[in-house]
Order: sequence, then structure tokens, then C-alpha cells
Amino acid sequence: MMKRLIIVGAILVCHATVSVAICWVAFVAHRPVPFLDQCDLAVHEASHFLTAFLPDTVMFLAGSAGQVLLPLGLATYFIWRRKEWASA
Repeated sequence: MMKRLIIVGAILVCHATVSVAICWVAFVAHRPVPFLDQCDLAVHEASHFLTAFLPDTVMFLAGSAGQVLLPLGLATYFIWRRKEWASA
């Protein structure tokens, strides 16, 4: 039992350290976070691709809409369906 608590504590410390590093890069250094930036770009471009068969205006708007709606959808799923507030 004690060994499990030590492992969980070490994981939490690692997560906190990574979170602080990401926040520092984004808010203190005013630079994009590379991995998150690339994920955001992938969602944006996939939204354009998935709506390519629709009218041009819809396809143009889909990139930005996907960037907003995908994170909102995931947050809603984790809050309501899985009851994991920390994941949202």
C-alpha cells in the first residue's frame, strides 16, 4: 500500500512539473508549446478536410469551428459521462 502511494505521488509530481513547464513556455516566455501547437494545427486542418465536400464557406469556417468544438466536446464527455473533472 505504501509503495503504491509513493508511485502515485511521484507521478503527480512529474505531472505538476510538466504542467509548470508548459505554463512557463506559454505565459512567461510567450512562445507556442510545440506539441500542443501541432495538435491544434492537426485538428484545424482535419476539420477542413472532413468538410471538403460541403460549400466553400462551410469548409473555410470548419477549421476554426473544429478547434473550438473538439476541446469543448471532449471536456463535456469527461465531465458528464466519465465524471472526471480533472481530465476536462
